[in-house]
Amino acid sequence: MKPYPAYKPTGLAWLPEVPRGWEMLRLKSCFYERKENNRSSNQMMILSLMKDIGVIPYDEKGDVGNKSKDDISQYKVARRGDLVLNSMNVIIGSVGVTPYDGLISPAYYSLVPRENVLARFYEFMFRLPAVQQAFRGYAKGIMEIRLRISTIDLLGMKFPVPPSAEQEAIVAYLDEKTAKIDRLIELKEREIKLLNEKKQAVISKVVTRESGDTIAVKYLVQINNGSDPTTEGDTPVYGSGAESFKTCGEFKIGPTVLLGRKGATLHIPHYVAGKYWNVDTAFDVKPLTKELDLRFFYYCATCFDYRRFISQTTLPSMTKSDYGRMKIPRLSLPEQQKIVAYLDAAGAKTDKAIAAVTRQIGLLKEYRTRLISDAVTGRIDLRKL
Repeated sequence: MKPYPAYKPTGLAWLPEVPRGWEMLRLKSCFYERKENNRSSNQMMILSLMKDIGVIPYDEKGDVGNKSKDDISQYKVARRGDLVLNSMNVIIGSVGVTPYDGLISPAYYSLVPRENVLARFYEFMFRLPAVQQAFRGYAKGIMEIRLRISTIDLLGMKFPVPPSAEQEAIVAYLDEKTAKIDRLIELKEREIKLLNEKKQAVISKVVTRESGDTIAVKYLVQINNGSDPTTEGDTPVYGSGAESFKTCGEFKIGPTVLLGRKGATLHIPHYVAGKYWNVDTAFDVKPLTKELDLRFFYYCATCFDYRRFISQTTLPSMTKSDYGRMKIPRLSLPEQQKIVAYLDAAGAKTDKAIAAVTRQIGLLKEYRTRLISDAVTGRIDLRKL
């Protein structure tokens, strides 16, 4: 794609220049804040804003993020076509044009596009890392996770404003191209899911084959509660699920197996060899006997029957007693270690394949971001497409 024939300086660190025919205006020239509240409206559907996804009905988001309040009288109204932003999470890309009329959290802003402004153009713009970094410069708060940008600061920031026809051309181009990229990413993610299912099938086959004589978990491990950390540092922090979601200053020493206490991913145990910290959505375990290989226990935990606990409530949960009653094969330590060696080797091959596909997904996402950046900042001329 060719660039525009001429550019002009903007005075902005994150965007040094734009095409000569574009304006540089404060956001308040493009949008105004909708200040309609629920007390003067009969809107009842609660909306949620998801990073990299956009605005969806709250009931569809599942067990992630903050819970809606019982008293929704303070909720704001958003209307179809508004640009909705999270005042705190906009710095990580929490923005979207709503396809619905509904209610939004008081922490959200609903911006109404002015004449000749296409909200979708700025949805693409605000998801760029460079723009999110610019937002961060205006955000205020005593902690990183509490940073918040005010509407005064937000609407006072300058952004490029192409002619309306160019905004439409850019959005149409990006909608087509990003849809293709997203489909490729979805296929790659399905491939990873299948590889993980194959890996789990091998584990289940080996573990269940050895399950003639069993023993209850409560006789093998001590199950401990997690807690919220209070200091910052470099120790990985885990909840339910297999991935660390932040770091902290406190630490416990592995090896351990983390078992989900509550949440949609409580059925995903995690083996940790080094330093770790677990919050209250996950238990950590310590062996009560030297005749238990914790790695073997981890493989057994991936085969626990979580179905009853996941389906019994909208917020799946497990107790220490629930886990204590689970049973695993009663095997000698050498037998456990033999199984661990086999499953580690088999899993390594699958993990290598998963890593390769994950890298491909990363490259596709990088390409998507670069494509959006080039289009909305005028690095490529899309007027004649």
